[in-house]
Amino acid sequence: MDRVFVVIVLGLRSSEGKMTKKLLFETIQHLLDELFQDVSEDTMEFSAFGDLFEESHLKLHDLFLKTQVCNALPSPFVLKAGYIKKFKIEVQTK
Repeated sequence: MDRVFVVIVLGLRSSEGKMTKKLLFETIQHLLDELFQDVSEDTMEFSAFGDLFEESHLKLHDLFLKTQVCNALPSPFVLKAGYIKKFKIEVQTK
């Protein structure tokens, strides 16, 4: 299952920026809900456009894996529990 999302945002007003961030959060949350339990604003942080000090990123913390998803994959072991303490994806722009 391959999914690709491309977002282009130019010249947003403050209210439009908040709506866009909420839409992005809901989209990312929907995708992550397939692999993790209870994805919320408390367990996820993202910056789609970066800022002065940090590149664009997605940070996840304190999440439990859905074991049935992992166990559906062909593997020589059975996952009884999975926990992500801290995970960060960073997108560097040049």
